[in-house]
Amino acid sequence: MALVSTAVAGQKAVPDDAIHDYIAAEIAQQIPGIAVDVTNGVVTLTGNVRTKGQKAQAAKIAKNAPGVKSVMNLITVANP
Repeated sequence: MALVSTAVAGQKAVPDDAIHDYIAAEIAQQIPGIAVDVTNGVVTLTGNVRTKGQKAQAAKIAKNAPGVKSVMNLITVANP
């Protein structure tokens, strides 16, 4: 499990639904099969990918999204 803090002092609150929709759309374009959950700005990523690079890319997309406080990357790397 990886927890990445991305809180920024003075950052305006972004609704969880907006964070979810943004991250889900961005990840879906590049990495299928990832589930996104957002609670109070904390993003949890789950699902299976084929490479460590895909797992890292999903986390990068999430942590760079507006309003994200932290990311829990629970994605599993599973080779078919």
